[in-house]
Amino acid sequence: MIIKYLKIIIVFFLISIIIFFGYKNYLKFSDSELSPLILVPINAAFVLKVNNMEKFNKRLTESKIFQQSKHLNYINELHSNINIIDSIIKILNKTLRLQIKTIFFSTHRSSYNNAAVLFSANPGKKINLKNVLSKILKLDTKEYPSYIYEKANIYKLEINSKSYFLSEKGGIFFGSSSKLLVQDAIRQYGSETNLLKNNAFIKVKATINGNAPANLYYNFNNLFSLFDIYTKEKQTKNLFLENFSDWTATDIFIKDNSFFANGLTFPAYDNSQFLRTLKNQKVTNNDICDIIPHNTSLVFETGLINAKLFFDNKNIFLQKHNAFYEWEKRKRYLEENYNFDLNEFLKYVDNEVGIFYISAENNNSFEQKFSFIESRDIQQSSIFLSGLINTKTKIEYDEFKIFNIAEPNLVSFIFGDIFLIENNPYFVVIDDYLVFGNSIAALEYVIDNFKSNNVLSTSKHFKEFAKQISDKSNIFFYLNPGKSFNSLASKLNMQWRELLTFNEDSLRNFTGFVFQLNVGTPLFLNNITLFYDKNYKEELKQEWYAKLDTTFAIKPQIIYDYISKKEQVFVQDRSNKIYLFSSDGKKLWEKQIDEKIKGGISQIDFYKNKKLQILFNTENQLYLIDRLGKFVEDYPKNLDFKSTNQHALFDYKNDRNYRIIIAAKDGMLYNYDKKGIQVKGWKYKAIQNIIHDKLQYFTKNNKDYILCPSKDKNLSLLARNGSRRVIYNTDASFTKNPLQLDHHGTLYGITNDEKLWRGTLDGNSTEIFLTNLTNDSKFIINNIDTKTEQEFVYTNDKKVFIVDEKFNLLHSFEVADIIKEIFTFNGNLVVLTDIELYVWKDGEMKDGTPIVTDGFAEVSDIDNDGKLNLIISRDTFIFNFEI
Repeated sequence: MIIKYLKIIIVFFLISIIIFFGYKNYLKFSDSELSPLILVPINAAFVLKVNNMEKFNKRLTESKIFQQSKHLNYINELHSNINIIDSIIKILNKTLRLQIKTIFFSTHRSSYNNAAVLFSANPGKKINLKNVLSKILKLDTKEYPSYIYEKANIYKLEINSKSYFLSEKGGIFFGSSSKLLVQDAIRQYGSETNLLKNNAFIKVKATINGNAPANLYYNFNNLFSLFDIYTKEKQTKNLFLENFSDWTATDIFIKDNSFFANGLTFPAYDNSQFLRTLKNQKVTNNDICDIIPHNTSLVFETGLINAKLFFDNKNIFLQKHNAFYEWEKRKRYLEENYNFDLNEFLKYVDNEVGIFYISAENNNSFEQKFSFIESRDIQQSSIFLSGLINTKTKIEYDEFKIFNIAEPNLVSFIFGDIFLIENNPYFVVIDDYLVFGNSIAALEYVIDNFKSNNVLSTSKHFKEFAKQISDKSNIFFYLNPGKSFNSLASKLNMQWRELLTFNEDSLRNFTGFVFQLNVGTPLFLNNITLFYDKNYKEELKQEWYAKLDTTFAIKPQIIYDYISKKEQVFVQDRSNKIYLFSSDGKKLWEKQIDEKIKGGISQIDFYKNKKLQILFNTENQLYLIDRLGKFVEDYPKNLDFKSTNQHALFDYKNDRNYRIIIAAKDGMLYNYDKKGIQVKGWKYKAIQNIIHDKLQYFTKNNKDYILCPSKDKNLSLLARNGSRRVIYNTDASFTKNPLQLDHHGTLYGITNDEKLWRGTLDGNSTEIFLTNLTNDSKFIINNIDTKTEQEFVYTNDKKVFIVDEKFNLLHSFEVADIIKEIFTFNGNLVVLTDIELYVWKDGEMKDGTPIVTDGFAEVSDIDNDGKLNLIISRDTFIFNFEI
């Protein structure tokens, strides 16, 4: 059903585009007695009437919203066509001294698989097209062959390899790139039925403001009939969309950052059109925005004071279209088999019924579509749903109960297929709302965002947009164009997808589009708003999310994918299951192992063929897994000891003869080759202290060093064979913060007496007092330039201090909670608490951070586009946000 609602998206997107058909300099036109509307074919989807082209053009060219919309290839294509018409009109104006002000542009289905625009105007006096083309435009008759159609001449022009057809009838000059559409206009001129004899069109036409720069008429029913032309797949018939409403007339106003089309709609009196089912309803608040996730990209809802009245009108609508019998049969089935009393349930339906989509571009896209019903008594509503509920499949999630329901399309079944989501077999109660989703994971995602108040109404982009619109309506259709355009474009056929190619960054500031409608008698008030937030920065773009079976056990691990040349994300949950996700969020595989991973993972080229495998260890085993999730050779290897740290992987000569070193509880370091066989000649002697941190390898002055990070008086640097190359004669013992190694080969650590310890390669060490350094401080070295410049970063509770190599303070800042981890990526300082992640660079916090997480996070550029990816955990979900 998503493509059906994308019809609505396309409709209103085209509304925002169609105004640009007349954007050039038709500055000297005047009204005439005979309206071009008499030859506009009655299947028109749009009719744009430009009243004052000078004013209209000025507002367009001055507005930021228009300038940004030109990033669309389609707009550039329109520029070309408009310039052609403009050049012709200018010549005619100058030569024939015409004074036309009013121009019409109408969009029609011109053939089975195509649509076209008809241009029409009344020049105020009859013109001879042949003379215009030959004498005024100086064209040779061979350049414009003519055709006679129903006593009217049609002239064909070839301009820039494109064909244009021009004609004149009754003093009205008109043309199109479609010959068929021009012929339709000729036939329409003599027809007994035209727009000026259409009752609905006449009623709304009488309401327009002729002083507005332009007026836009649109017919919903004709609009929806166009969309098979634009989409890759033919659309399933939807009774409600195809009989939505008749004509609407609006006045267009353009501001610097917004486009408005305000006016009136006339739905048929006899309930044969969907909008009339809303009669006698009153406007309601759009409170669903306080429930649904912040990254919601589409909301479509009706506001209902009387749900039973709407329900009865909906059934009359079905009867009008001979569709009531099938619905009634389904109703009887649910009554007889599930004891579902629909009339009793309706008594407790409150103000809002609708659907919403979220914008995460997850490969499991079916999890992104939801429907909802507001209840005036949620307990009573649940009782009347009890017969439909499968109690055996109840899931308890964070104090919420998720149920499976026998009618997977309950909202559309009760209130009409305009709310159809393909399959919503699960629901959860959130405040006063029944929220239905495609999966348990989808509803858990909604719950997580609701609990953290990460909802649409609190998001920055929606707050700004909400200032432009009414907070009450009977129909509320909201779309975030910047978040939805990729999804929309992917559904279009190749021709239209190429025309709508765009720079994604240029459209992100289009943060809101809304169509609102309020019931009236007999005309319904409607408002269209397109908003461009020129000050808005797309702080965080949610690229994708995925669901684990349980919560995280380790922080996300970033690995290189030698196939795509991008990166992948590896995680483990608390059930010890491991997962691998691609850079675009696709779950590549999952695999159950026996224990929690120690620390993190590495990659090796086991077969020396440039294909990488994943290496990690648990307390009792060493694992090696290939890119498909299969164990390599006879892995996993059982360890003969209980490991205490993450393995260290060294490739001393970069010849892929790897060494894998793991610490044990007996104080020993064990050295293995890539096949898991202990290396001969390893001379390390066990110490009394247990090593928990990962070993580090470096070279300095052509000597190898392995940092053996004992935290209690046995700190040393080893040679490649395990013998002690440098022994630090120090009585210092160290905190849990990992020892740090700078590019000089100097070691740093925090001692238990709250000092910074520094050891050099000659075995000497000193202790330095740093203001605000404590036992609980986190300390890292930020190598700004790997050869010369570096900074030291340390924390104290909620504060971060950044000092130079001489320990002079450069920066400091404070976060909201106690800091549990700090690290750097590409010059960005990442600060992690138990509940938030911050990214700091160049003296300021990155827009969009802090971001809510529950303590497991990694920062990288997984798709190599120069933007930061924040890979974070939230309960059982992994998210990829992009800055």
